[in-house]
Amino acid sequence: MEEHGKRAVLLLADGTQLEGWSFGAQTDGVGEAVFTTDMVGYVETLTDPGYYGQIIVQTFPSLGNYGVMMEDFESSRIWARGYVVREWCDEPSNFRCEKTLDQLLKEQGIPGIYGVDTRHLTKLLRKGGTLRGIITTRTAPEEREALLRQLSSRRRRTRWLPLRPGRLPNIPAGWQAATRWHCWTWGPAGAR
Repeated sequence: MEEHGKRAVLLLADGTQLEGWSFGAQTDGVGEAVFTTDMVGYVETLTDPGYYGQIIVQTFPSLGNYGVMMEDFESSRIWARGYVVREWCDEPSNFRCEKTLDQLLKEQGIPGIYGVDTRHLTKLLRKGGTLRGIITTRTAPEEREALLRQLSSRRRRTRWLPLRPGRLPNIPAGWQAATRWHCWTWGPAGAR
C-alpha cells in the first residue's frame, strides 16, 4: 500500500468529511454509504447484487490480503459504487490469487478510499442510518462545499427492483432462483 498516493475524501450528506488516499479507479463514486462487519469475503461482498448503488464501508481494518479469485464472485461484476477501507494489502499471499483488490477496482471503474477510520464511520452510520455519499479526489475546499451542497439537496430515492427471471442480468441461476423463491413466499398470495 502506497502511503503517499493521491489524496481522496469521503463526503457524506450530513456534512461529514473523512480524508484518506485513493485506490482503485480514479473517478468519483456516488451512492448510499452502508457498512459491513465481515472479516473475510470482500470479493463476495463487492460482487453481491444486494450492494447495488452503495458505497461499502468495511469495518474490518485490513482487506485484500488473499487477493481476488474470479471463482469467488457472486455475480459477473461489482455492483457497489465505492469502497471504503482502513487499509488494503497490495501484495496478497494466496496461491489462488489472480489479481489484487486495487486491480479489480480499477478494471471495473470503482473508486476506493483507504486510511479512513472505518470503525468511527460505522458507529456514525449505525447511529444515524445510511447516508448519501461521494468518494472523490477533488479535495479543494470550494469543490468539497459544492459536492456537499449537491449531496444534501438531493432527495433520497428508494427504488424497488422486482426479482423475476431475467430482471437482473448476469446473476447465477441458483442465486436468482433462491431469491425468487424467498421473495414470492413472503409476498401476498397472487403477487407473482
